[in-house]
Amino acid sequence: MDKKTEEQFKDVLPIALKDRMQRSFVEIINQMAQKSPLVLVFEDLHWADPSSLEILKLLMALPEKSPLLIVLVSRPMEHIKEWLSKSHLSPNVWINLDLSPLSNQDSAQLVENLLKIENLRANTKALILTKSEGNPFYLEELLRSLIDTGMVILEGDKVKAAQNIDQLEVPNSLQAIVASRIDRLPWRGKNTLQIASVIGRIFQEIVLNQILNEQSLQTEMSKILEELQKRELIRWKEDMEYIFKHAITHEVAYNSLLIAKRKNLHQTVAGIIETVFSDQLEELSPILSFHFLIAEKEEKAMQYLMMAAARAEGNYANIEALSFYQKAIKLIENKDGSTGKSDHKDQLLALYEKAGSIYSLLGSSKEAIETLDKAEALLEQKDKLSRARIVRKKGLAFNASRQMIQMFEKYKLAESILGRLPAIQDQNWVVEWLNLQLDLAWAHYFSAHVEELQKIIEKVKEIIEISGTLIQRNRFYETLFLADLRQYRYFNLPDSTIERLMLQLDTAKALGNRQRIGRAKVLLGFAYLWRNELELSQDWFFQGMDDAENVGDMDSLIIAKCYISINFRKIGDFDKTIFLVKSPWIWR
Repeated sequence: MDKKTEEQFKDVLPIALKDRMQRSFVEIINQMAQKSPLVLVFEDLHWADPSSLEILKLLMALPEKSPLLIVLVSRPMEHIKEWLSKSHLSPNVWINLDLSPLSNQDSAQLVENLLKIENLRANTKALILTKSEGNPFYLEELLRSLIDTGMVILEGDKVKAAQNIDQLEVPNSLQAIVASRIDRLPWRGKNTLQIASVIGRIFQEIVLNQILNEQSLQTEMSKILEELQKRELIRWKEDMEYIFKHAITHEVAYNSLLIAKRKNLHQTVAGIIETVFSDQLEELSPILSFHFLIAEKEEKAMQYLMMAAARAEGNYANIEALSFYQKAIKLIENKDGSTGKSDHKDQLLALYEKAGSIYSLLGSSKEAIETLDKAEALLEQKDKLSRARIVRKKGLAFNASRQMIQMFEKYKLAESILGRLPAIQDQNWVVEWLNLQLDLAWAHYFSAHVEELQKIIEKVKEIIEISGTLIQRNRFYETLFLADLRQYRYFNLPDSTIERLMLQLDTAKALGNRQRIGRAKVLLGFAYLWRNELELSQDWFFQGMDDAENVGDMDSLIIAKCYISINFRKIGDFDKTIFLVKSPWIWR
């Protein structure tokens, strides 16, 4: 991303950026389908990550209005069945096809279609059909195995069974057939296939080339890959990438390696990726963390797990971020034990805090509290500041699920843990105490506790002006505005309310944060509306909507749209009022 583009997107909220990227992708697909009928096939849906399923759900609305066929292929796994049931697919558009095993008659027909073997005895054919149990891939792989072993001979357009075919020992499983095919490869072919399996089901020629170069096999790579394609074990994908023809082929090739060799290869692959794609390390951090985890290189694995988690959080992919944090936690717990050694306690504490915060964002209060409990258990008794912060975050977790009684209990407990300001001025203590008071103030506003809200304001106003951060002061000025709304019940808001909102706007501008700037402008529009200064109200609403729409602040957009319609109703412009109420998007 160039500097100009980066500047345009720097204040866009992660959730808004994610939404815009998803909808843009869906619109591209829609436009492609409008130009010409389109077919999209998604294989191995059971391995899709949550973000992929999100965008797929948006795509699945298109066939109702566009010439688009979407084919989803998945193993019959419970989480996919549950996801499909929650997608509310129209039975008029979507058809569910459960693929049952082939019947003996269909299996025999498949054998005929694949290879018309002239002299295959009935008892041998019956054995093959019995062992296959109606699995078409089993039949395909077995017939290819017969070609590999010379038990089936290709003579021009004819296919004949060799004399020794009666000695055929049919493997009991599909994996056994694939394993036997791989074992019969020349050493160079088998070695290449195994190395490719460590890179992944999809593997890059440039990475494979580097490893083979270390083994002095680089010059033969093209011939080897051509032979593996000919045997239909792999196929070319695109842009110098190949893919194993089937996931089972990839699994069998990978599992045929000794564990020690696998570890070494994973480390080698990760090192090559770091070198070759050095400008894409953040993007490739999930893959790199996977390779270093298998290679048991804990420091490198942790480095890329944290990078992958931060990247996922930045893209508002909270479920994926949580998964990376959980892997990092497990890595430390497995290495040091569940309590963590002294040199890893701080790292484990930070991970528990991050995971607990994400659980709160996801509305999973129970899991958030359990995770934050683990963080608190790592703290020294004397570390009151960190303990208060974690207890406050437990309050935020209860707030996320609107468990107000438990929320207030945690906030009060955090307040008692913090105690009085230490004799020696401690800025960290002040920042945490102010964060707690501001969280408490919002809780009292939400619960309509006017007296308690005013007490907090009186308690913090001098300290926040002297020692508060810009963000805390910005939050405080909004808190003052909320207190005025409760006190004056929206009507006859005094000039001091406007002054406080202007201070909120000034601190937002000082922060350079367009979301907070838009928020302050929208609240100014709201305040002027209830002062009945309608022209000023409109002006601030429109300004705030521009900022809020740019960064994707839906909360401020909804407030602006709702109350600007009231503004138009007040001046008697009912056409604009009705248009605003009915329109799905922000109007300007």
